[in-house]
Amino acid sequence: MAAASLAGGGEIWVAAGVYYPDTGGGQTNNDVHATFTMADGVALYGGFDTLDTQFAERDWESNLTVLSSDIDKNDINFGDGVVRDWMHIDVDPKFISYVNPDAAPTTDGDLRLNGNSPVIEAGDNTFIAGVLTDLAGEARIVDGDGDYFPIVDMGAYEYQVYYRYLPLTNR
Repeated sequence: MAAASLAGGGEIWVAAGVYYPDTGGGQTNNDVHATFTMADGVALYGGFDTLDTQFAERDWESNLTVLSSDIDKNDINFGDGVVRDWMHIDVDPKFISYVNPDAAPTTDGDLRLNGNSPVIEAGDNTFIAGVLTDLAGEARIVDGDGDYFPIVDMGAYEYQVYYRYLPLTNR
């Protein structure tokens, strides 16, 4: 995955397997803050056999390629690396603007959470120790449900609550 830093763009073909951001050259094993980072203009394609030499040989259904964030390898995944059960939330996360998976890859959509999302305060604060901001640079742990016990949301963006205080006047 180090080739993902190609300058000027290009393609990276990835063989079937499960890949973790904390393994490989220059990485710290079991670093829960490790991430995959891609350079602009680089296309990443999985689904290859180790012997494939032509793009047309790509078979992403038979050669499953997974970029996993399950660094401690404790998520339920049926042995293939695909997590199918994350804290038992199997309902619509209520993104601001849903992205159809058939449109991928795309930068369309808005994956911030609506105020009625079931994943607000559904995370685990211990998994983000030391992470202070979300993907948008906003505070990572916010009391999204107003119970005075802030718990991290599930997802890349923390639901931001903005309180408006009105001055009280005595008449």
